[in-house]
Amino acid sequence: MKYLPHMRVSPIDEWLNLALKCRKENVASLTYIATRIRTSYELYAQLIENVGAKIPDTGFTVEKSLLIDYYSGAPAELSRLMVMRRSDTTLHECPYCGYPFIPDTLDHFIPKDEWPEYAFLADNLVPQCRGCAPTKGQSYFCDIENSAKFIHPFYSDLLSKLTFQVEMKFIKPIPSFSVNFKGVGTLSTSEKQRLALHVKHLKIRTRIINYCLRTFNHWLDLVRKTGVDASVAFSQRLKEKGGAGKPSENWAHAFFLAVFNNKDAMDYLSSERRAAKNDCVQPLSDLEF
Repeated sequence: MKYLPHMRVSPIDEWLNLALKCRKENVASLTYIATRIRTSYELYAQLIENVGAKIPDTGFTVEKSLLIDYYSGAPAELSRLMVMRRSDTTLHECPYCGYPFIPDTLDHFIPKDEWPEYAFLADNLVPQCRGCAPTKGQSYFCDIENSAKFIHPFYSDLLSKLTFQVEMKFIKPIPSFSVNFKGVGTLSTSEKQRLALHVKHLKIRTRIINYCLRTFNHWLDLVRKTGVDASVAFSQRLKEKGGAGKPSENWAHAFFLAVFNNKDAMDYLSSERRAAKNDCVQPLSDLEF
């Protein structure tokens, strides 16, 4: 989970200016409403930061199809920028949840179907993983908690203050995992509540647990098939990700740390490795027919 202020685009209407220079047949219609779009852009930061208030209804209902077309059918230069943002190789995990792979899709932080004025606003397009995409969906505000559900990684450093620890219990041969979230530094009550909502509505706890179960089974299968030494492999993975003493910010680090620190689990992986090495193919000359 990351704070990404460098991904904000300045001036905020830079992508709109690019769109206005394109040769799409409907560019004259976009030009006609450009001043109104810029006015809505000027309000964007205020809307994001005012987490306790609902966003007013869009004033672009009539122009919805036009605006969304500049996202789904973006002109060449705008499309190139979206592709770069969608697969930003400087990100090694999802900024929303910490899933340990380069994000490969974009999220409209303020949903484009309800507020099409932000359909191709650069600051509204956040790289995310394909686990967050369907979970977050078109949702934005929670009426029960009177708050925006999610934290914008371009506009708030809160996500960078959230770490977590995965704990593992192992009763051979069944692993189980639990997740504890922790704040870094001194957090106010409202900040803790914001982080709790983000974690809850993105179902991060459940998704981390499922990831750990899948990954453990993957390594168990790998040990059995190849005889890889899990102790050496896990130790190397932890070194690559900052070491055993580093708080976890992504799921892979937390998984390797939890399993590496569980003696029963590591002993089991070692025993399965020995069994795999001993279960070798008998030479044809030794076979009896």
